[in-house]
Amino acid sequence: MVDGPIFQQRIEILKASQIYAHHRGQFIIEKAGLAEKRGRQENPEPSHPPAGHHRLLQASERAEKGSSKILLVDLCAAPNSLFECEFVYPIRAALKEYGYGSDILHYSMLTPQAIDSYEKIILCGTPLKDDGYLCHLDHLYWIRDCRKPLMGICAGMQVISVIYGGCILPCPAIGLMEIEIHRESLLLGEPRSLEVYQLHNHAATLPQGFSLIAGSGDAALAFQHPCLPTFGLLFHPEVRCRWILERFAKLPG
Repeated sequence: MVDGPIFQQRIEILKASQIYAHHRGQFIIEKAGLAEKRGRQENPEPSHPPAGHHRLLQASERAEKGSSKILLVDLCAAPNSLFECEFVYPIRAALKEYGYGSDILHYSMLTPQAIDSYEKIILCGTPLKDDGYLCHLDHLYWIRDCRKPLMGICAGMQVISVIYGGCILPCPAIGLMEIEIHRESLLLGEPRSLEVYQLHNHAATLPQGFSLIAGSGDAALAFQHPCLPTFGLLFHPEVRCRWILERFAKLPG
């Protein structure tokens, strides 16, 4: 489905074929139709925060907004690429809107000193056809030793899965989708339906011992490490459900 805040209806893609151009995936739409936006006029953000969201934020006293920065790890093929503007900058903009600062580093430029200097880390997504990071996992094995809050978005989730022994499998999806949260978590809140935005060619299996928050073990949509504040999301909260980024920024270290 294709959506936008100014649209009265959204375009539902019924049939499409997939092609590629460089690292940017493209879809040829063969059949489409208009679909009503359920409750959009009454609630401009149907994927609302969970119950108690504002109380959780008010109760968090680990750090005042802006007092510490979050590291955004760029997983795109090359540093300072145009795709950084598409997959990393929106996360930085959302965090800034909520009052949190952030810095961007390409995964190939990470050092132990850089990793240690941040309280929280987000592994950002990449274009559809860009999975070069999977050939350079030696830059990312520090994830297993990370004890601070860590969240992987789309490609970042796949990296976390592989580092912990999971697998990557084909699973193309694009557009808005309603998912079911199976279990309560600090990141997504209580079990309920949630409308999210997906843009991926692959999914990741649930690593052994991890808790499944949404999706299935063969294609997890959200998961969490059993003991550490390490989360993975296959969908993109910087596009839909930006409150998730605020909740992550407020997680205790």
